[in-house]
Amino acid sequence: MRFVLMVLLVSANAQSKDPLSEELDACERYCASLSKKMLGIRATPFGRSSYRACVCKDERSAPTIASKQANAKVKTAAKKPAPKANKPAQKEPIAPASIDCLSPAVRACFSRQDRFHIPVQGLPAMTPKSGLFNVTIVEVSDYQCPFCGRAQSTLEQIKKQQDQDIRFVFLHNPLTFHRRALPAAKAAQAAHRQNKFWAYHQLLFSRPSDLSDKHFVALAQEIGLDIDRFKKDYADPELANEVANQKELAISRGARGTPSFFINGRPLRGAQPIPKFLSEIRFARAEAVRLRQKGMVDSEAIYQTLIKDGLKQAAARQR
Repeated sequence: MRFVLMVLLVSANAQSKDPLSEELDACERYCASLSKKMLGIRATPFGRSSYRACVCKDERSAPTIASKQANAKVKTAAKKPAPKANKPAQKEPIAPASIDCLSPAVRACFSRQDRFHIPVQGLPAMTPKSGLFNVTIVEVSDYQCPFCGRAQSTLEQIKKQQDQDIRFVFLHNPLTFHRRALPAAKAAQAAHRQNKFWAYHQLLFSRPSDLSDKHFVALAQEIGLDIDRFKKDYADPELANEVANQKELAISRGARGTPSFFINGRPLRGAQPIPKFLSEIRFARAEAVRLRQKGMVDSEAIYQTLIKDGLKQAAARQR
């Protein structure tokens, strides 16, 4: 049986001076990963045309027909042995010759992280004014974490530049060695019960030096919360359970440290620079747009479809 290299159909401009040589090099690496000898790039019929495919040696292989000369032409592959009468011929996957296997876009696609199932029902969420979104960014954070505070400026830039189709969601993970992180998370959740989470969230991160209970009340007054209700909710054991459940969800999905992010379910760890965020956002947006092109119009349904088969448990950390 032939092993054929599959590459994602991503539009990319080849920058090599010798594209055929690079294609053959990529093919050779692929066959080596299978412990097979490379036969070369073969022409594979497809309708009235044909495409090139990487073929590795097996017991029914024909001799190599491609060379590494820059201007070498790919010859038509030898005919396959006729399939047995009781087994239908299997179609081989193919890839267009225009694909640059070594392009940054293709490499980025293959190196993407596994997707996780991140339910967002009940979590604080900021949705575009239109109510429509293609991308959901779940932030896993801790109000006493300095790196989380630094990440806020990056998120603000994204909101200014890209928020036309992005939903922002917050997931608490107060780290145990941050003594005031849990009280701060409870205060933010108390504000969430009065639909003022994001205003309170912004104040907590903008004034990280004081995380006392007295300061929490002062912030609540500043944004116009019902203070009696705020104090009652802050002391409510059920609110503490809400924070604990969010922390458990974050850890189960591998977000043990903060800040962590999930962009349409795909993880991005740490306070990354904005180009890294924008790269992941473009991928996530393209996935959502493809579902819209197939007739799906509801934004939440698109998100749920994307994360439906995502992982619910991260791999255990290696010691």
